[in-house]
Amino acid sequence: MPPTFAQSMITADKVRQCWEDIVESHVAGVAFISVWTAFLDDQQEVRYPAAIWRPVTTGAATTDAHTVQDTFAVSLLFVDQTATDRTATARDKAHDRMDAIARQCWYRFHDLYITNTGVVDGTTLDFVADATPLFTPAYDATDKHLTGVTMEVTLRATPRAICLDDYFT
Repeated sequence: MPPTFAQSMITADKVRQCWEDIVESHVAGVAFISVWTAFLDDQQEVRYPAAIWRPVTTGAATTDAHTVQDTFAVSLLFVDQTATDRTATARDKAHDRMDAIARQCWYRFHDLYITNTGVVDGTTLDFVADATPLFTPAYDATDKHLTGVTMEVTLRATPRAICLDDYFT
């Protein structure tokens, strides 16, 4: 029986799942939601603080060893809600707290899937150690007065042999 996509190659849903697991296990009680288009996806009632998952951009490159290396550009918005009449101090505290949570989640990801090799739903996740996340301030976003940081990072998967015969007739 041929393997499923999840068993032999890293896919965007497995990358999302590992981030969801990390975010939801944080002691701050951070909600994990996926919003690609605010008009369509942001209609749900959200509890804050939250990590808002954005669509992953994937790529593939051939290495010097003639293997294929998959890439995943991840963007997560870590935010908390502030009052409409928030002070500068309240804004700063929300930003600082969410920045710390975002970096802690990154450290956990780094430990599980870069320093070590992890498994999500039967798929081995192992990323190259050159990933450098950027944590950009986000404030007064939308009419919900969300404040925090956007974490963006491009992950390169360690090349693995994938038997393409299992996917084609």
